[in-house]
Amino acid sequence: ISAREAEAAIGLKNKWYVQDGLTINTLFERVESLEGDDDSTATAAGIGVEYLANENYKASARFENRWGETSDTLLGSAGIAYRYTDEITLLAKDIYSKVAYDDGHRTVNRFQLGGAYRDYDSNQLDMLAKLEYRLDDNQTDSDPYQKDAIIWSLSGNYHPTRPLTLSGRYAGKY
Repeated sequence: ISAREAEAAIGLKNKWYVQDGLTINTLFERVESLEGDDDSTATAAGIGVEYLANENYKASARFENRWGETSDTLLGSAGIAYRYTDEITLLAKDIYSKVAYDDGHRTVNRFQLGGAYRDYDSNQLDMLAKLEYRLDDNQTDSDPYQKDAIIWSLSGNYHPTRPLTLSGRYAGKY
């Protein structure tokens, strides 16, 4: 504990096995400020689901709400990975958060699409490509702004021999 603040946290986290490859996660948490200037008392509740039964795709989603003295936060995420072939996997993910303050709110959303390639037969080449749309929308009275960005990246590794790896990366942001 630092000299400035102290907190006590208590919570409950469970993983429920619904069927083979399907689980539901629940959480409940309470954080209480014991001393200091920071009033960080908050309560959170959340639920998540994971589907891992199929060998060709995996999916997960999570939702959490946090109520606090100075702000309320809504968090959500969802993702899926799909093995198209033995060499190609396609990926999608979205992460969303919205924080409500007394003087407004801030929303951040990151949506990502990607693809991975791995040379299945020789294991000499692997590549990862990703495209992301990022939104940062701050509608608070003190500093309102909205930023949109598109980010792309491509990385690859070539292994001509076992001890040698040649790597390349390219990325940009608009």
